[in-house]
Amino acid sequence: MDAFEKVLFFQNQNFDHSWFIMFGKDFKGMTPSWFLQWWEKFGSIPLIFPEPLQDALKYFDSRCSSSKHRSQFPAIMVFSQRYKIHWISRWNYSINGNLLDREFFVKWWDSLKINKIISQMHEEYPLPVEKPIALRTRSQSSLESVQISGKSSKELKELAQQLIAHSQQLESEEQVSPTDSVGSVNRDPTDPFQDAQDPYSGHDLDSI
Repeated sequence: MDAFEKVLFFQNQNFDHSWFIMFGKDFKGMTPSWFLQWWEKFGSIPLIFPEPLQDALKYFDSRCSSSKHRSQFPAIMVFSQRYKIHWISRWNYSINGNLLDREFFVKWWDSLKINKIISQMHEEYPLPVEKPIALRTRSQSSLESVQISGKSSKELKELAQQLIAHSQQLESEEQVSPTDSVGSVNRDPTDPFQDAQDPYSGHDLDSI
């Protein structure tokens, strides 16, 4: 752990040295618990992610089920490790009262292709498919509510006449003439925008 951390404390005379950090592609093992302490100093943060990748991180966090061991790590660390997201890290000295302290910085690597990462994530965690909702008309609901079992022929004839009358009533209610539509609109003679139309309708690495 000490060697893994202290190697990144190297600094040149101008204090402008930075590190390009990435997870190994062949790493398959379990992340050690001490890595969390390292991540708090040198790890990436969601703030530097492009907005589409920030949204992908939130979606990943909501869908990915973590084991008890992995749940101790922040979602961005698991996300970066899983999809091999790179970043740039550096540090410098800062004066904190009477103490000389280290201040850590991270930066996004512009050459990373985020579309490939997002596509890979959605392959592993597809978006939920919404089930279509069947719509029923009032006449269908009325017909389904009719009970015809045990009816005599006379009762069935009367029931058929009632359904025909009900259907004709529904048709007359649904047929509205253009004159009736205009007459039902409440117009305000003092509103200058009553009939106005919408005029727009239809229409490489930087140093840290």
